[in-house]
Amino acid sequence: MRKNFLHAIFAGIMALLVLITGCASKGTDGPDGAASDVATNEGSDGSESDTSVVGGADGAASDDGVTGGAGDADAAEDVVEGSDGTASDASVDGVENLPLAESSWTVVYDLQITHPTNIAGFLNEGFGITGGPNGEIHYTVDGGQTWPEAENESMCRFCIDIVDENLVWSGGNGNNVRLSRDGGKTWQAVSDISMGSIHSNIDFVDDKTGWIATTKKLASTKDGGATWTEMALPEDVNSIAAVCLRTPNDGYLLSHNGMFFTTRDGGATWSGHDLDMEKFEIVNTKKQPGLDRKDIALADISFTDESNGIIVFTGASPGKGSKTWCLTTTDGGATWIPELMVLADGFSAARVFTSSDCKYITLGSYTDRFLLLKKTEN
Repeated sequence: MRKNFLHAIFAGIMALLVLITGCASKGTDGPDGAASDVATNEGSDGSESDTSVVGGADGAASDDGVTGGAGDADAAEDVVEGSDGTASDASVDGVENLPLAESSWTVVYDLQITHPTNIAGFLNEGFGITGGPNGEIHYTVDGGQTWPEAENESMCRFCIDIVDENLVWSGGNGNNVRLSRDGGKTWQAVSDISMGSIHSNIDFVDDKTGWIATTKKLASTKDGGATWTEMALPEDVNSIAAVCLRTPNDGYLLSHNGMFFTTRDGGATWSGHDLDMEKFEIVNTKKQPGLDRKDIALADISFTDESNGIIVFTGASPGKGSKTWCLTTTDGGATWIPELMVLADGFSAARVFTSSDCKYITLGSYTDRFLLLKKTEN
């Protein structure tokens, strides 16, 4: 246990060094020439405060203070509720009373990616995209056997959304939003959107309508990124961990403290539901239940229709390395069935991407090792 915990700290430090040297320091090399200085402060009460972002001489936004997450996860045994409602003999300390779903995901690929990568996602078993430092984007059409580099000019990429095998969006540093219409081979700039921090989430319905977010702000477009409108957040949102836009009106938001919100009118009004993060045994850097808001891509949301969807999140579990959970709903988020995911030996998830059809989950580590998991057919 102690070895895994120390490895977690080391992995986090290494990840921070990679991001600082690979992205933050390249702020001067962005197309707008912006410098990049970052500071993360604590409030007077010891709670995490907003990440301070200092723009360059031209006022462009620069990188967040993005830190590392958990290290290698221990192979914890699950309390698994069988199809007949009975529990198996296995148990997990602290979650004995949490009914869990049977394992419903199978590892399709276990990949070691050799190019620099901040985020990766697969639409299916063939098509995938990675985004990395200095705007470096790669794509694959053969399940990760080859990764040609795309034609793109932007600052660092931290979030992607794969709408289909042609249409892909990306956001990240320097206010830059990019769009590909040819499966990630070439990328075009749309209007920049300055939100005071790096883009950590992006989700689009099509080539016109979508959302983009930092940990503190959410904006929308209805004209393919020609113009952006900042949206009002739900009152109880402390910071944004993940967003999903299923239709122009139906959207979803997860906060780092485990509040899940739904809108049916494009963000004009929201309804909320507390996922109760304490029962999942995941804590932030303050040892409080929830996801670490100093990191990115720790969670993702996908819904196939008004009723059916998943939330996948990963984080540090004290004394156990890390845990990755998949929550499934069949009633629009009113109730959720949790599954503690069983991953490959030695793998610790630090990045999450879910396909829009809820059939595939891409999990990344700080060592550029990635797992693609597929939903098991009933």
